[in-house]
Amino acid sequence: MIRCNHETIERSAEKKGLENRERPFVALRRLDFDTMLFRDGAAWDRITSAEALVKLTDRIKKELVPSDFQRFVNHFCATHGAGLVRAAGLPISPMQVAS
Repeated sequence: MIRCNHETIERSAEKKGLENRERPFVALRRLDFDTMLFRDGAAWDRITSAEALVKLTDRIKKELVPSDFQRFVNHFCATHGAGLVRAAGLPISPMQVAS
């Protein structure tokens, strides 16, 4: 189907408008795990699905200090269980045996 130039431009503008509705997230500075837990811990407790955890993890990776990411994963393993964390595709560290 051949479209006129005006229709092509209009459809392009509509498509760009749909793609740009979500504002990009830019962290001004990275936070440590304890600060994020204090700020967002109550919201983290309400997560019950792997999809929600994946969305949270994408945002956390942009805002959290990279060296504290494993603490975030370990916190979720302890509070929500390793099954949910594994279903979200997060790296689970091996269990450490107390000696």
